Amino acid sequence: MTWKLGKSTPRTARDVALISAERRSMAPSSFVSLVESPTAKKKLSPVTPATTVERTTVGRDLTITNINLTTGADPRCTGERETRWYPYPRTGSTRFVGRESQLEQLHAMLGRSQSAWITAQVRGMGGVGKTLLAIEYARRYAASWPGGIFWFDADPSWGTVTATREVLLARRHGLLATLAHAVGVEEVPGDLAATGGAVERAIDVVTGGTRYLWVIDNLPPGVTQEAVNVLLPPSDAGALLVTTRWRALERMGEPLDLDVLDPDAAYALLTARTPPRTAAEEASARALAKDVGYHPLALDVLGALVRTAMNEAPYAAWRERLKKPDTFEERAEALLEELPTGSEKSIVRVLASSLELCSATAIDILRVASVLGDAPIPRELLNAILEEHRDADEQVVETACEELEAHALVRRLDDGAGVEVHALVRRVGHLWGDDADSIAAAREAANRVLGSRFSEVDLRDVREHASLIELMPHALECSSPCESRDAAGLATSLGIFLGARGDFAGARERYARALAALERILGPEHPHTLTTLQNLAATLIAQGDLPGARERYKRALAARERILGPEHPDTLNTLQNLAGTLFAQGDLPGARERYKRALAARERILGPEHPDTQVTRFNLVRTLIDIDPTAATPHMQILERLMQRAPERHSAVERQIVRALPSLRARLR
Repeated sequence: MTWKLGKSTPRTARDVALISAERRSMAPSSFVSLVESPTAKKKLSPVTPATTVERTTVGRDLTITNINLTTGADPRCTGERETRWYPYPRTGSTRFVGRESQLEQLHAMLGRSQSAWITAQVRGMGGVGKTLLAIEYARRYAASWPGGIFWFDADPSWGTVTATREVLLARRHGLLATLAHAVGVEEVPGDLAATGGAVERAIDVVTGGTRYLWVIDNLPPGVTQEAVNVLLPPSDAGALLVTTRWRALERMGEPLDLDVLDPDAAYALLTARTPPRTAAEEASARALAKDVGYHPLALDVLGALVRTAMNEAPYAAWRERLKKPDTFEERAEALLEELPTGSEKSIVRVLASSLELCSATAIDILRVASVLGDAPIPRELLNAILEEHRDADEQVVETACEELEAHALVRRLDDGAGVEVHALVRRVGHLWGDDADSIAAAREAANRVLGSRFSEVDLRDVREHASLIELMPHALECSSPCESRDAAGLATSLGIFLGARGDFAGARERYARALAALERILGPEHPHTLTTLQNLAATLIAQGDLPGARERYKRALAARERILGPEHPDTLNTLQNLAGTLFAQGDLPGARERYKRALAARERILGPEHPDTQVTRFNLVRTLIDIDPTAATPHMQILERLMQRAPERHSAVERQIVRALPSLRARLR
């Protein structure tokens, strides 16, 4: 099955200048991540002019390949009851109890219409099992959704960032792009909207037009109705299910308010591992469940603690223990607002008591989880961070994960590919021990490991992005404070990654964070700082903010001329970027002056027929055509010598120039 994107209207000459500045600025040679792999360095050179005369139309053919209508492209897409999950299956709980009526109610809400979008929201406080309910529903009612389950983890920043329409659309396209590999779509470099559109078409193929479930998990407080509207399924065959703590979306769809468990279900969860042996212990267990407000997460953790108790009446003993004040409560005060009134302190004590029994490596895992995103943590990533952070080998980490799972503090994925840590547990892990240095060290270890992962691929080639998609939530969260050089390096890599995918708003935010950090850490004229400044300028061009880009290129040029000299390759690159921006603004005299300076320097240093020199000459001709055609003629004649050379002797950029020369010659006449 192949889908083709229609060709768009060709750009004008001025549009071509915009492409030149944008693509030149974002070329791998000019702007690289602060963390480079040896492989990446071999690909890069100080001056790579290939992007200066890049394509003159927007849009390109897009092929959807290898669509597997049985299991999806990702081998993990086959879950329980042969349900197709995209991009991969989610792990439920073997101790799911109660909620039968809520599952039936949710199914009724989602099944009331077969011809229009359906939305339902599962609302409730942290730890009451919203996500588990959604997973359990998808498993039990899989037959009702033959098209599959599409599952997305919401980003916590969605509730705090004031989103423009552009940002909201980029968010939608970004979510869709995460499915590209799973539905067999080849992404379009630099065009997130095109990729998103292709994924929407591919979803029609993989679902076969049948009903499918579209889940947005853990939508954060603060999200607006408009922000939810852009998250709707791509067709009316999809039903939207949202889980959230946010209660201000009454217009979104019918809400299912999930409260704590009923007393019998709470008792069943608490005693699942250790059934009471006497009537007195049963009474103590029921009272203990009430003490923690029938809160599911607390009950599950408490059940694991009871199993390790070494006395004859563990439920009674834990009742007494939870009555004693704990100094941890003071540090965890911010958590109390998210827990049932009247039971919040007992719940915090349960979590604290569980952590007291954990090994040092287990605590380190929770600290690492606390600086990562709200998404499953791949096993390979966790192992690498713990090795970097504590020199822990894989077996030690595996044993610690088993320990945490036994304490009900993490869930390991069914295929052993990673772990999931509840947000409430992550926050407790962050606060545990009041050790800010350990948290900072864990964050820096994560920044280094993630930075290394992003440096191992050519970030501007979206075909190499598949291995990074599941790391994105963690990289975004980990680098958000951006208080170190490692964090700034990761933020820079994220900017390149997002820009290549066409998410220019996201790229701009990451570059701005990295720039502020590097100016503070390295100084405003350090090469890495100037690289990031130019990355930001290129992104502003992509967003249409030409004045902002011009100002930043001028700053970078002044610094490079002062530090490197006026004829250094990096200085000349920046000079060309500025010229391209002026051209895009319509300042042709300003562009001409700077292109002439760059051409004179490159002719003197590289020779008149070097590819870099020819690129500058091409840009100058394009500028002169509109203001001084006579001056353009001799330069055009030099360029046309390329057409006398055998095509196989042309470099990539020379081939682009040769293809563009006929239209340029026609304008010159």
